[in-house]
Amino acid sequence: MRIIPGILKRGIVSPKYILAIVAVLIVIMVGMGLYEFYTGKRDIIQVLQEEAISLAESISIMGDNSLTCFNMIEDLVFDRLMDNARILEDMDYKGRLTEKTLKELAEINNIYQIIVFNENAQVTLINRKEAVTPKIMDALIERITPLLNDTEDETEILFYEDNHEHFAVGIRRRIRGVIVVGIHSDEMLKFRRSSGIGNLVREIGENEGIEYIVLQDEGGLILASKNVTMMRRIVGDKFLEDALMNKWIDTRLYSYDEKDVLEVVSPFQINENSYGLFRIGLSMKVVRDVESRAKQRLILTALITITIGIISLSLLLINQNYFIISNAYERMKTYTGAVLENTADGIIVVDSKGIISVFNKAAEGIFKKSSYEAIGKSLEELNPEMNKILHNTNQETILKVSIGIQSPRLLSINTSTLTGNDEENDSIIAVIRDITETKLMEENIRRTEQLTAMGKLASAVAHEVRNPLNAISMIAQRLTREFKPIEKEDEYKELADIIKSESSRLNSIVEEFLQFARPPKLNRQEVDIAQLLDETISLIEAQAEGHGIKIEKIYPNLALWIVDREQIKQALLNILLNSIDAMPDGGILSINGRVDHDGLHINISDTGKGIPEENIPRIFDLYFTTKETGTGLGLSIVQRIIMEHGGWINVDSVLGKGTTFSIYLPESGIENGIHNSSN
Repeated sequence: MRIIPGILKRGIVSPKYILAIVAVLIVIMVGMGLYEFYTGKRDIIQVLQEEAISLAESISIMGDNSLTCFNMIEDLVFDRLMDNARILEDMDYKGRLTEKTLKELAEINNIYQIIVFNENAQVTLINRKEAVTPKIMDALIERITPLLNDTEDETEILFYEDNHEHFAVGIRRRIRGVIVVGIHSDEMLKFRRSSGIGNLVREIGENEGIEYIVLQDEGGLILASKNVTMMRRIVGDKFLEDALMNKWIDTRLYSYDEKDVLEVVSPFQINENSYGLFRIGLSMKVVRDVESRAKQRLILTALITITIGIISLSLLLINQNYFIISNAYERMKTYTGAVLENTADGIIVVDSKGIISVFNKAAEGIFKKSSYEAIGKSLEELNPEMNKILHNTNQETILKVSIGIQSPRLLSINTSTLTGNDEENDSIIAVIRDITETKLMEENIRRTEQLTAMGKLASAVAHEVRNPLNAISMIAQRLTREFKPIEKEDEYKELADIIKSESSRLNSIVEEFLQFARPPKLNRQEVDIAQLLDETISLIEAQAEGHGIKIEKIYPNLALWIVDREQIKQALLNILLNSIDAMPDGGILSINGRVDHDGLHINISDTGKGIPEENIPRIFDLYFTTKETGTGLGLSIVQRIIMEHGGWINVDSVLGKGTTFSIYLPESGIENGIHNSSN
C-alpha cells in the first residue's frame, strides 16, 4: 500500500504501469467469469441429477406403497364384510332377520348386497334382487358349496364377471344355509383407479420440467405419462440393460423428441422381484437458460472491465497532481465521521464520569432524543438503566429499558474501553442495537412451531377418537331402540341416555380439536378497522357495564385493511373477554389503534389483576388456562389467526396493575393494504 502514495508524490504515474494493471485485471475477471460459468453449469447439472434420483426413488417407493396399500384395503374390506355377516347370522339365528331389517341394515352399514340361502341353496331373503344376474348367482352358489356342506364356517368370495371384480364373504347359518354379504365392484374399482400407480405416474408426469415418466420392461411400455406412446426399447440399449440387470439407479443425458433431457432410470421392485425400469426425463431447459445468461454476463463483465480500465487510465493520467492527494486526504479525514454517524447501530461515547460526548443518529432514534439534548448530559439523565454499562465494560449487556410512552425496549449493548494517556481520559464506547423486534420474532416462531406440532397431535388424536366414538354412539342408539330389559327399565334407559349424551359431548371436543388443527382458509377482504373495532366492542359493552368497567376507545383515522373480517373479529373478541374476566371488580379497558409506516398496531389494555410472570410464556400454549371453566383454546386461536395474517401478538403484564396485548398486522393486499377511511 506504500508504493502508490510514493508514486503519487513524484507527480507522474507511468502509463505502462496502468496498462499492465488493467490488463491483469481484465485477465483475472475473464478467467473468474469462465471458471464461474463452468462451475455453475456443473453444479446445476449435479443438483438436477440429485433431484432426479430422489424423484425416481420416491416414485418407486410410492408405487410399492400404492400396491401394498390396496392389498391392505382389500383385507379391511373383507374384515368389515365378515363382521356384518356375523351380526346378520346372529340375528338370523334369533329369528329377528326379516326382509325389512335386512334392507335397513344394508342401508345403515352401506352394504350393497345381502343374500340369505337355505340349505338347498335357494334364496330366502335378498335386498337387491335386480342386481344379481344368473351368472353371478351361479358363481356364488359354486363358492358357498363348502359352507352348505358344513366343511367350512366362513369364506371370502372373490370372482370376476364381465371384467368386474366382485368382493363378498359367506358365513354358514346355524339353522342351515348360508348368508352372503358383498359390496359393489365399482367402489373398489374407483379406489384402485384413484390410488393406483398408473394415476401416480400420470399426475407426476404433468409437472413442469418433467418431459416423461414411463415404466418399461423388456417387452415394452407398461405405464407412461400423458402423450407418451413410444420409447426406445431396453434391449439394445446398454445403459438400460445394465441398469435393469444390476438393479441400480443411474442418470444420463439423452435426446427425446429432439430435446435434451436428463434421464434417470430406477428399477421397480416389489419384495426383491423386479418389474421393469422407471425412466424419468427431466427438461434441460433451465440448464440451457442459465448457460445462456452466464455467457451474456461473461461478455458484459469483460466489456465493463475493459471500459472501466480505459476510463481509469484516462483519469489517472489527467489528474496526476496535488489535487488528487489533497482530495484523497479529505475523504479519509471525513470517512470515520460519516461511518460513525450513519451506521445502523446506535453509538454512544462517554468519559470516565459517564458524560456523553458522542451520540449518533441511530442512538437518537433509539432513545427519542436529539444529539443536542444528549451530549454533555450523563448516562443516568439519558436513562437510569444505562448506568449499568459503566460497570460492564468489554462485554455484551442486555438491558430492558423504558423509553417515553413506548413499551419497554430490549437493547443489546456491546461496550469497549478506549484508553487515553491516563485513567481520567479513558472513554467507553457503547454500540447499541434494539433487538426488541428480533426477540419478538423468535418468540413468535417458537410459538408457531409449538402450535403446529400441537395442532398435528390434536388432529391425529381427534381422528383416532372419532371412529370408536361413533361406534359407541351407534351401539347406545341400538340399545335403546332394539333391546328392552326385563327389569330396571328406567335405570337401563338412563344409562343408555348417559352414554349418548357423553358421546355427543366428546364429539364436540373432537370438533374443537379438528377446528384448531385445520383452520379455515382466510377470506381476505378490505375492512374498515375502526368500524370492526366498534362492532366487536359493542358485543361486550353490556357485560363490561355489568362489571363496572369503563371502556376507552382511542383509534382515530384508522385505515382500511385487507384481512379476514370474521377471524380478526373473533381474535379481538377473545382478548376483550379475557380483559373483562381480569377485572371482576371494575376498571378501565382501553383499546388503542394506529397505522404507521410498517403496518397496523392494535393495543388492548386493562387495569386488572395481571398475569404472573411465570405464566406469561405459556398463555398462548394450547389448553393452558387458569380459569375453572376455561378450555385453554382462546389465546391459542388468537395467536393462530394473527400469525396466519403474517403478523404477531405480544403481551406485557404487571401483577396487580394490568395487562396489555399488542397486535401487529403488516401491510398486504391492494395498494399495499392501506386505504384512508376518508377516501
